[in-house]
Amino acid sequence: MDGALTIVVAEDDDELRDLIADLLEGAGYDVIPARNGKQVADYLESVERQPAAILLDLLMPLVSGWELLRFMNGHPRFGAVPVVIMTGVSRDRPTGVAGVLKKPFRVNDLLATVLAASCGQPAGLPDHVDGRVDEQFEERRGDDATDHGRGDPLHHVGSGPLRDKDG
Repeated sequence: MDGALTIVVAEDDDELRDLIADLLEGAGYDVIPARNGKQVADYLESVERQPAAILLDLLMPLVSGWELLRFMNGHPRFGAVPVVIMTGVSRDRPTGVAGVLKKPFRVNDLLATVLAASCGQPAGLPDHVDGRVDEQFEERRGDDATDHGRGDPLHHVGSGPLRDKDG
């Protein structure tokens, strides 16, 4: 480990989990990917140094995010780890979490939320971090990364191509 902060990304959608991991690694974090809450619980129990934060989808197979939150809150060693919920359901707002990212979310919102949760700092990132991550996101998403001829980068994570509200 090179001193970078470790973030666990718990998401059952492989493509989304990989994209988020790439974005966070590009911003300088070490990332531990997990497909379900059991993998996260196993990781937490196996390491001496807890992660700086956990990005947690609530609806996953085997052990859900809800079940993992109950497990963590029942153990003093894990209860202090900041958790950021990633959800597509507006009403999913568990108490006691460091933040909630509603899918789809913007890359800058992801990074600012992770920074705030993992470091206790106010949201916001230096320009050089924003630019580097945005470029990687556009390269990875290819044609889906532009707003269909309008030239605006779509910095959303957790959805397919975005459409106008009217269309």
